[in-house]
Amino acid sequence: MEFAVTLVYGSNCRKFRRELWSELSYLSTYAPIASSLWAVVGDFNQILDATENSSTSAAYSTRGMRDSLNCTISAALLDLPYCGNSFTWSNNQGLSVISKKLDRILVNDLWLSSFPDSLGVFGDPGISDHSPCCIFLDASKPKLKHPFKYTMLNDNPDF
Repeated sequence: MEFAVTLVYGSNCRKFRRELWSELSYLSTYAPIASSLWAVVGDFNQILDATENSSTSAAYSTRGMRDSLNCTISAALLDLPYCGNSFTWSNNQGLSVISKKLDRILVNDLWLSSFPDSLGVFGDPGISDHSPCCIFLDASKPKLKHPFKYTMLNDNPDF
């Protein structure tokens, strides 16, 4: 099965992010993409909703939020169901910490109808201030159980 994946690194500058929104809206109508299963993954450097910011002082809608939301509507993209970290970025500033959901996995309807059990997983940040993410195409598939290995215990003289 073929699918398209667009990797995103959104600029810190709202002007350049507006160009990204325009490009994603265009891509959604571009024939090879419009007829494909499509995922858009990465750091958008923009939240879609005030609840995606840990700061209580940011409980309002901004122009950037409206622009990015309009893009997802125009491109018919929505968040892939996910688990793990809800806030995918942190400024790591101790008592003044701010966390936001800047990283996303967006998919189109064709993706969801072909991979209805797909799931995004946002892990714990390592050396980055962002959470890594993975896409599992079939989250309902049972995990294989491997037999417990006794090899190490057998080599221990106290066993």
